[in-house]
Amino acid sequence: MMFYGPLLYSLIPGSFCLFFTYKLRQQELSLAGRLVPAALTIVIASYSFYIGYVEIRGFEGAAYLFFSFFLFAFAVVSVTIARKSLSDSLNRYMIQGIRHFFFIVLSTCLVFFSILAPTRINDEEEYRNAYFGLPVPFVKQDLPGSGCNYLGGFPHWLTIQTPSMENAAEFEFHYARLALSVILTYLFLMLLRHYVKKLN
Repeated sequence: MMFYGPLLYSLIPGSFCLFFTYKLRQQELSLAGRLVPAALTIVIASYSFYIGYVEIRGFEGAAYLFFSFFLFAFAVVSVTIARKSLSDSLNRYMIQGIRHFFFIVLSTCLVFFSILAPTRINDEEEYRNAYFGLPVPFVKQDLPGSGCNYLGGFPHWLTIQTPSMENAAEFEFHYARLALSVILTYLFLMLLRHYVKKLN
């Protein structure tokens, strides 16, 4: 999770950086104007590197360092997009690539946020082996072992337990199910976009 967490968080500002860089290049602004998203991304990455290396250190600091590394990578791609003059065919492929990349990032974010949604627990067995996530549950958690103190009857809707000062909640990720959830969400968004375009 020390690697995947920073990667996930970097996808959001990184995708916006690439998107705005490409839009600014389409407006035929000067090179200085097109480099603004990359410059802002580098500032955020530098600050994150400072926090991780100087302020926090340790394993938590390493997460900030990974985050800054991924942002620097996005900034390099952004500078490349801003500086290059692309042909019409390559321009079209880049538009499609950025569009698909944006929907993949959006799908990934929606899937990860879905673990916060409550899930229906039908019996004691499911209480100790609860699954969270949509559309295909991909996170398994022992709720009582992670600090949940529910003593009522079943069925009941419960939410995932997050780490805190009082308990060290543990999660078991099923990466095949996670990938399937992202793919299904991505396909749904693409179908939704297709029907919206047909209606307009």
